[in-house]
Amino acid sequence: MNTQYYEAIANRRNIWKADQRSDLYYQELIRYDAILQNLPKTIRNVLDLGCGDGYLSWLIAQKGYRVIGLDLSSKRLKKFGKVAQKREISQVIGDVTRTCFADESFDQIVCSEVMEHIQNYQNVVSEAYRLLRFEGRFIVTVPYKEKLRTILCPHCQASFHEHGHLHSFDKDKLSSVLKDAGFTVLTAMTLRHKLLVHLQYHTKMKYGFVLRNMDRLFSTVSPNFTIYLIIVAQK
Repeated sequence: MNTQYYEAIANRRNIWKADQRSDLYYQELIRYDAILQNLPKTIRNVLDLGCGDGYLSWLIAQKGYRVIGLDLSSKRLKKFGKVAQKREISQVIGDVTRTCFADESFDQIVCSEVMEHIQNYQNVVSEAYRLLRFEGRFIVTVPYKEKLRTILCPHCQASFHEHGHLHSFDKDKLSSVLKDAGFTVLTAMTLRHKLLVHLQYHTKMKYGFVLRNMDRLFSTVSPNFTIYLIIVAQK
């Protein structure tokens, strides 16, 4: 995995400073809210696999769970270092395909917008299976049916995806990978309807109850016009 790339993107958009009327806040929170709704109250600890800037880890910790955030980028972990200390979120630098934790260490694992960046993404799934306790849940979000358009570097002439994405997923593809690793798929749904993306962009609607529920209604009616896929699987 390219550590330099992930250290570099740490200096880009900052969800911690995003306005609630911004597209950035909408696109992040619509996923996080869906993940939070699928966290059982009975679990003790959660691993945020590829936690990035740690906003999701913070939201989970606010619900009273014990959270460990793992990421390859020390700069991204540092971005929420003070919040992590205050909320007792453990921060770990590591590879999402090969972690330092013992077998069956976690009740729940979340992995949001990570697998599309990983060449051997199947290893992320098998690692999550190893780390989960019996009947533990694995919640994954990825871009839905993304067209992997590349751009050309004017200096080296190499082609690459703007956001470093290597894979495109639909429900069948991701469900199959999870099942092959031993998981049972419980739920699969799409989020962030493209029509509402445009509506929010032009009207600057504040993200909250209204936009969240409109998004889920529109996404249920016309899933092919959505941007994210979330799958909840159980060991």
